[in-house]
Amino acid sequence: MANEIEQQDQTQEPMAAAVEQVAGGSVDMMMDPEAFAQGQRVAKMLASSRLVPQHMQGQTADCFLALHMARRLGEDPLMVCQNIVIIQGTAGWKAQWLISRANRLGVFRGRIRFDEHGQGDSLGVTARAELAETGEEVSASADMAMAKAEGWTKNPKYQSMPKQMLSYRAASFLIRLYCPEATLGYQSAEELEDVAATQPAQRQRPTEATTSAAETVASLAPAQGDAQPAQQASDDEAEHMDREATGGCDVAGVPYDSRIHSARCTVTTDGYWRRKRGVTPEYYRQVLAEIAPQALENEPPEAVNSADEQPSGEADAPTQGSAEDPPF
Repeated sequence: MANEIEQQDQTQEPMAAAVEQVAGGSVDMMMDPEAFAQGQRVAKMLASSRLVPQHMQGQTADCFLALHMARRLGEDPLMVCQNIVIIQGTAGWKAQWLISRANRLGVFRGRIRFDEHGQGDSLGVTARAELAETGEEVSASADMAMAKAEGWTKNPKYQSMPKQMLSYRAASFLIRLYCPEATLGYQSAEELEDVAATQPAQRQRPTEATTSAAETVASLAPAQGDAQPAQQASDDEAEHMDREATGGCDVAGVPYDSRIHSARCTVTTDGYWRRKRGVTPEYYRQVLAEIAPQALENEPPEAVNSADEQPSGEADAPTQGSAEDPPF
């Protein structure tokens, strides 16, 4: 047992040194070929770990960029991976991490403080802090009246945990105004969730400006006399619409995600993305919570392509709930 622990320590030490070299070094890993190659190795290691969030697992490119961001921010790469999320295709930081980071940067003297006032529909929260440089007290507020006016209350969290959501909003305002270096230009994840809740996608039928997948298939169909007859666009127009034709989201406002949706990006006649074969309901809801939390209340019906949406001789990578574990 002691030998196994010693061998494990010897294996982990070079990797820890590699992470420190890439994340904390002075060389620009984007421009230096050697640093770039080392960054890719570290990113591959992070992507294969179960300690990073589900949406980062297996995503070497995302982990590489997280390394780059960690270096710019002076933060631990694993913490960056743990606290950056993707909401409808846009990256954002968890608000609790932004608050922690702002408290540590030294822009404020002491910690950000929160004052609660009112109840119910009149509930409000003010985030306060003292600027270390001047001693001036600064503040930013958010209340339920603002939340209703902006449409944030369509996010169900404002019903179940309004004080927490208003605190995150007020802190995000304060940090963006007085400590923008903490964010690297990104919004908080809670802000992105609120915006997503106010923008339900509307189903778009193909027009002159957008070409449906069926029309594309028809235009590329083999000429008469070839082995396969041309497929008529009118037969598939209602059922096979690609991401471009739907604006990137289905009728429920869910963006396409290859982890849970059919490889051909097709939708049902009701306008919902078809699910990938082998995806379990639990894993589907887990990914849905990441990419479109507002759609959890009205979860799209399950629809799996009968042919599994695979070209001959090819197969999707194993998904959560499949016979095989996803490769790391």
